[in-house]
Amino acid sequence: MLGPHVLVQPITAMVCEATQVYLPASDPAQPAVWYDLHTLEALTSTPGQRVLTLPVHPDRVPSFLRGGAVLPRRDRPRRSSAATHSDPFTLLVGPDAAGAAAGSLYLDAYDGYAYQSGAAVRVGFTLASGTLVAAPDPPAPPQGVAAAASEVERVVFLGQSAPRRALVHRAAGGGAAEASTAFDAATGVLTVHRPRVRVGEAFSIELVE
Repeated sequence: MLGPHVLVQPITAMVCEATQVYLPASDPAQPAVWYDLHTLEALTSTPGQRVLTLPVHPDRVPSFLRGGAVLPRRDRPRRSSAATHSDPFTLLVGPDAAGAAAGSLYLDAYDGYAYQSGAAVRVGFTLASGTLVAAPDPPAPPQGVAAAASEVERVVFLGQSAPRRALVHRAAGGGAAEASTAFDAATGVLTVHRPRVRVGEAFSIELVE
């Protein structure tokens, strides 16, 4: 496990076409939902079958997101980590079997001294009843946390069964604004493009029929 939400299956053989992956559940008596981080396909492990046999591709390491997690990512390839400091974010939302998810994002001034200056903000993300809510703490990001102004480029909802509209509510004021969406029926992925919010501000995205 890499943190509480991401599982990586090491491949140690030079030639390997398939691997067995153990996908655990928080409740041993219930099914568990996981998502392939490369294909975004939903996978289900059951009490009778927690180990799944999956193909191995030569260009990637098998990686999975636990159902019930919100994973903030910066997806643009860069030459160094410093070059990513102002890049936009993608929020990967993987609901559990009940349709809920949660995660957090820690932001500071990238100088390693947040514990002295207090220049840091933690953004909590929760999905419940089809609405994703972002709540920064503190509500107003302190001076020096430039990353809090980074745009949310897209929000990717996994495990969806039908296309839906996305209404964006900003705490800063104004009514709901509709963002453009795209639905991939083959993978069950609903992507909300350019919701016009910043990662360090309070907002919500409501999925409606």
